[in-house]
Amino acid sequence: MFELTNQRLVRSFRLTAQTLIVFALLIAASSLAGYALEAGAVRVASALSFPVEAVHAIAATLRSGWSGLQVGMNPATALLFLLSGAALLIGDRSEGVRRRTSLVLAALVALLGTIKMIGVLTGHDVWFDHALFSGQMSAESILTGRANQLAPNTAFAFMLIGSSIVLLRTKAYETAHRIAIGAFFIALLAAIGYLYGVAYLIGIGRFFPMALNTSLAIMCLSLAILNLEPTKGLTAIAASDSAGGVIARRLIPMGLFLPILCGYARVIGVRYGWFSEDLGLAIVVVAGVIVSTLIMWHEINVIHAVATALSEEKARAEALLGSIGEGLIASDDKARILLMNESAHRMLGWTAAEMVGREIGAEFPRMEDVHFKPVPLARRPFHRALKTGETVVIDITSREQFYYVRKDGSRFPVAVTATPIVLDGNRAGVISVFRDITEAREFDNAKADFIALASHQLKTPPTAIKWDADILLQKSTGPLNARQEQAARNIAEVSAHMIDTVNALLDVSRLETGTFSVNPEPTDYAAVAKDVIKDVKDQSEWKRLTVNEEYAADIPTVPADPALAKIIIENLVSNAVKYTPMGGTIDVSVAHRRRPKMVRITVKDTGIGIPARQQPSIFGKMFRADNVRGAMEGTGLGLYLVKAIVEFAGGTVRFTSEEGYGSTFIVDLPTKGMTLKEGTSRLERVR
Repeated sequence: MFELTNQRLVRSFRLTAQTLIVFALLIAASSLAGYALEAGAVRVASALSFPVEAVHAIAATLRSGWSGLQVGMNPATALLFLLSGAALLIGDRSEGVRRRTSLVLAALVALLGTIKMIGVLTGHDVWFDHALFSGQMSAESILTGRANQLAPNTAFAFMLIGSSIVLLRTKAYETAHRIAIGAFFIALLAAIGYLYGVAYLIGIGRFFPMALNTSLAIMCLSLAILNLEPTKGLTAIAASDSAGGVIARRLIPMGLFLPILCGYARVIGVRYGWFSEDLGLAIVVVAGVIVSTLIMWHEINVIHAVATALSEEKARAEALLGSIGEGLIASDDKARILLMNESAHRMLGWTAAEMVGREIGAEFPRMEDVHFKPVPLARRPFHRALKTGETVVIDITSREQFYYVRKDGSRFPVAVTATPIVLDGNRAGVISVFRDITEAREFDNAKADFIALASHQLKTPPTAIKWDADILLQKSTGPLNARQEQAARNIAEVSAHMIDTVNALLDVSRLETGTFSVNPEPTDYAAVAKDVIKDVKDQSEWKRLTVNEEYAADIPTVPADPALAKIIIENLVSNAVKYTPMGGTIDVSVAHRRRPKMVRITVKDTGIGIPARQQPSIFGKMFRADNVRGAMEGTGLGLYLVKAIVEFAGGTVRFTSEEGYGSTFIVDLPTKGMTLKEGTSRLERVR
């Protein structure tokens, strides 16, 4: 199951973390300022006309964090706080140099904490915790009776904090959070010692104790580590909209601070003689029970409301899924089926109880191609969507045709849309929506058969008419006067245009039904381009067009169908010739691209261009732009066929155009070539 995070809470957690880091840095900086002020107390007092004692008192407060406390933060502790805070801020969601710098700083903090702990255990003095402001620390040692060095519990806490930051930057979130919690409780113990006046909780034996401001800063950094990545690790539950998230956000603070506050109330009451220790203990217990019960009752009502809302939302979602006509299967990132709707059960024959929890594999649910062979997992829409993170669509117009096999062994053609589920930038699964396209396939086949039959029937008359017109133009039946010859020429041209239109319709039918054949053989795209330019030479010379050719020397021979290659190039070049005015220029180039491995064919002209508002439709079936419609002959199918063939070959076609200035069409075809395909007919060459 997936924890759906609340983005508002996520932002709030991160802002809290950044605020806590800044607060810890301010505490450390104020302590260092206190030592600096103590070092120059006489000069400061003289300059400000303050009593020296007042300056000493201010410096002591800055060092300890509270007026009257004799234990101040060690300067080395302050520097470790600065290093830790910098490591957290610099490396926050960063990569490269910033992340490496963060790791180095965090590792240094952990190392220094470890060195101090080793010194404590072995009895060796560690130089770095008394190297700064040694004079001021000596005076403080006289007051407390102990040398002001890095406290053992402080050193251990820094060892944990540094390690936690390193783990955080290496994305070991749960371990980082557990270690940070350990550091938090070490500091909390010292803070409670100050609150209750219990010296045993503040320090260890003869060693210098942890300062109050040190304990507060350590707690700030520990909580910051927990809140910086609220969608990861142990904090993920608290940042979610689930019932567990509500419980965590409300009960954890109560569990931490309610007992502390109740205990402090008892300490204050006994200290000021409001009640005896026994009565105070009883009052604290009763108050704790009452307050805890009231808070928990309130939280139970909140959780009940959240659970009710989630149940209602789930019921609505299930009703919605059950009402749609398409089948739906949701799976996680391990390919385990999480849910399926009633339509999926109806189409596949498998019940939800039989499918949910099972892993999508080669045989379940079984998917076949047109030849009854199982579709490999790598080609299945689900796995492609999960691997690439992009939506995969297989429909009736796709080159691939897939079938789902029912529980009883029968099968049906299927259109599938597989969409990845992305949570917090990670692919968490896939939702596959599919439908039975048997009727659509039958209708499409009937339509294609009708078009093919009609096209064949339509092709016969204009072919015969053109044949007769050509005979007349050859004057085999006798001489023609000028008027008769022009009429025969017009008849031949109109008949040729009709034949081109019929051939185009036939090609569209073959492409859409997949009945065309592909016969790859070693093909030189540059040679094909040269042949096409020869074919249009008469027309280009009549229009006085300048045709520039450029062919790279390293163009590989590609296993492709030369007829299909010629259709692609011929349509682009003939369009350039047709739509470029007298005296214009056409540039044709063929180049080899090594990354990715492609042959690039470019056709550029200085023609009439394509209107900007109609450019998105230029590859549409039967589409002709407004600036050529009625003025120039054409079927509106040439570019549609180009795009269909190029995409079948695994390539891409794109263009740029400006009306009145010309167009540039770029085709990239993979050097791996075209795949052999059996079919009942070949595509015609259509312009």
